[in-house]
Amino acid sequence: MKGFYKAALLMCVVLCAFLFIIPTGASFLDDEGVLTAKNIAEGIELQWTAVDDAYYYEVYRQTSLNGEKVLLSKVQDTAFVDDGTVNGKGYLYTIDPVLDDFSYDTEMKTVIYRVGQVKISRACAEKTGLKIEWSPLKEATGYQLLRRTEENEEWTVVASCPADETYYVDRKVEPEVKYSYSVKAFTGKYEGIPSEETELSYIGYPEITGCVSAQSSIRLSWSKVPSSVYYLVYRKSEKDSLWRPYALLDGEYTTYEDKDVKQGVKYSYTVRAVDEAGKNSYYDDPVTMLFLGKPMIKTAASDTEGVKLIWTKSAGCDGYAVYRKDFGRSNWKFVRLVKGQDSVSAVDTTAINDTPYTYTVRAVWSKNLSAFDEKGVTVRFMQAPQSLECFINTKYGNVLRWQENADTNTFFVYRMAEGGSWQVIGNTKGNIFADKNAKTDGKYFYSVKGYTSSVFYSGAAKIVKTFKDEPKPTGRMVALTFDDGPSDSITNGVLDVLEKYGAKATFFVVGQNIYYGREAMARAAKMGCEIGTHTYSHIDLPSSSASEIREEIADTDALIKEYTGAPASVARAPGGALDESSANIVGKPFFYWTVDTRDWESRDASSVISMVKNNTDDGDIILMHDVYESTLEAVETVVPWLIEEGYELVTVSELMKYKGNITPEPGVQYYNGFGD
Repeated sequence: MKGFYKAALLMCVVLCAFLFIIPTGASFLDDEGVLTAKNIAEGIELQWTAVDDAYYYEVYRQTSLNGEKVLLSKVQDTAFVDDGTVNGKGYLYTIDPVLDDFSYDTEMKTVIYRVGQVKISRACAEKTGLKIEWSPLKEATGYQLLRRTEENEEWTVVASCPADETYYVDRKVEPEVKYSYSVKAFTGKYEGIPSEETELSYIGYPEITGCVSAQSSIRLSWSKVPSSVYYLVYRKSEKDSLWRPYALLDGEYTTYEDKDVKQGVKYSYTVRAVDEAGKNSYYDDPVTMLFLGKPMIKTAASDTEGVKLIWTKSAGCDGYAVYRKDFGRSNWKFVRLVKGQDSVSAVDTTAINDTPYTYTVRAVWSKNLSAFDEKGVTVRFMQAPQSLECFINTKYGNVLRWQENADTNTFFVYRMAEGGSWQVIGNTKGNIFADKNAKTDGKYFYSVKGYTSSVFYSGAAKIVKTFKDEPKPTGRMVALTFDDGPSDSITNGVLDVLEKYGAKATFFVVGQNIYYGREAMARAAKMGCEIGTHTYSHIDLPSSSASEIREEIADTDALIKEYTGAPASVARAPGGALDESSANIVGKPFFYWTVDTRDWESRDASSVISMVKNNTDDGDIILMHDVYESTLEAVETVVPWLIEEGYELVTVSELMKYKGNITPEPGVQYYNGFGD
């Protein structure tokens, strides 16, 4: 570009030299003759006024003021075309009239710069108008775009462009009007040869108005373009990133249903209109849609807290929206949003006892919803028996009692022995049941479900244990600890295992994760597990300021208290990094570990299991993270193995109490149950 400006500057200097000495454009030396020059396709056209008594005219050309004066021709006419010119050069022309007596009349002179013809390289419809592109001319210092229509045949200047702009978008156009365009270059005041004209019509582009994932297709819709004879639908996908014409539709249609789609694949679409001349419009900004598989409810049943739904997975989605239709109503009501494509279950805690509901589920992706099962699944919610309690080792055995429910005809009692599975051990029409077959030293779990004559089961009552929660002071113990949660799905999975085997653990939670795992954390606290702080955003304590540490601990404690009723009782430093100053600022007992499973590194269940089995001893603190599927898989094996090996699984504070007879002190870090 710098070279171009230098050349343009040089042209201006040369022109100025001509213009300073010789009159320019239409010029004359006296009143008898006028000479004009202009650029045409064949060269430079000269025209002059006739001189009385002139026999003929001599036409001379010079390429500079001091250059050689070359005789081009002797003509009797008053016009001449110089076809030997070169684009980008200036010329001085002289006309000498030769009279009848072969004497010379006054000379006529003029200067002109040879400017070539512009070529239009492309003309097309853009989104907002008509775009004209042309090839640049080296000698040009600017361009003019000319336009005319069938109604107005006069050429008008649409735009003037500098030399470095070789295109223009004409936005002042109307649909279904034919426009003709031409471009001419300028060098200073000298006009070039207009380009050959090109005809073009503006076709309004189709605006995409909708794109949805339907039952077995993606449906696309757009606005109608009046001049459109056809519409071209373009598509590309994640597996084929090239835009391809995918469908040709008659101009009457403004919707398209793409049935050639696969679940979990993203597709992008745009549309062009085609007019009678076969010219394409521009296109709207593409839209992208993930084809969402329609989730189908597999089971819907009364659960402890409400109606529990389990549905099929929709690949690639962000989560699921659960809808409910109340009895006698025809409209679907939004119940809750479940995040994550693998989260395929939810509990409707707003259901009212002894009330029928119809449920359906839609997959969600980027604010878009999948199709849904319009029929849905109907279930009658039966509330679980309330206030279940157990009196152990009475003369009648283990006696269960719960609150009566007028809607329930019969109650079924379930029991699970330690390490066993749930079994129905009897039923009753009242609210008391005695398990006479329970062993006095056995460990049991009990639950109760209601039953009506309509063959509807209630959810299970909250599980109760028949043995004391406190561990035996003389037994072998370890403390399972979990960092970086809570995670709704993983933490709940860990709690399922702990609950099944009557075990406890300590959860060192990160404050910023609490909201998403609040229900799991609250459940852990109710089960007797210990909740510790792991700071709000997993900061490095030694390198943080005192005010930052206080804020991190205070914010996390506030959230823990909101969902469990009490702030964190213990702490663990992120990464184990701790110094005396930060420990004192936090003001809670700190717990390190003796067995590092490195589950964050391996992400492999077998590796975690091996680390526990090969390194665990009495009084150890085992480190894991309740944010990995592989860790949950390992826990399902590790917990029963530790119990089989004779270990009781307790919290870190219980481990200190029963192994080292130690009450943990604020600001002190402990490494195992013996206080080492």
